[in-house]
Amino acid sequence: MNSENGRLLRFTLGQRLFHLVLMLCFLMQATTGLGRMYHETTWGQGLGWLFGGFESALRVHVYVGIFMIAAFLAHLVYLLGTIHWRRFPSCIVGPDSLVPSINDLANLLKHTGW
Repeated sequence: MNSENGRLLRFTLGQRLFHLVLMLCFLMQATTGLGRMYHETTWGQGLGWLFGGFESALRVHVYVGIFMIAAFLAHLVYLLGTIHWRRFPSCIVGPDSLVPSINDLANLLKHTGW
C-alpha cells in the first residue's frame, strides 16, 4: 500500500506503461483493420488515408500485429518468471491476486441479482 495517499498500488510503473503500449497497439490494429475492411466507404477511406493509403495501412497492421504477438510472448515469460514455483498454486491466489476466486463469482452473482 502506498502510505502517502492510502491507495493500493497494484501495478508498477513499468506494468502500467506496458499496458498503455498494448492499448495503443490495439487501437492501431482496430483503426487500420477497420479502414481496410470498409475501404469502400468514405470513413474507411479516411482511416486508410491517416496511414498513407490502403497498402501502408496493411503494412502498419501487420507490423503492429507482430509486435503485439511478441509483447504477448514476453508477457508470458515475465509471468512465468514471477511465479514462486515452490509455493504453486497458493502463490497466485489471495486477497491481492488478479486471479478470480469463488468469492468473486459470488459477488458477481449478487451484483447481477441486484
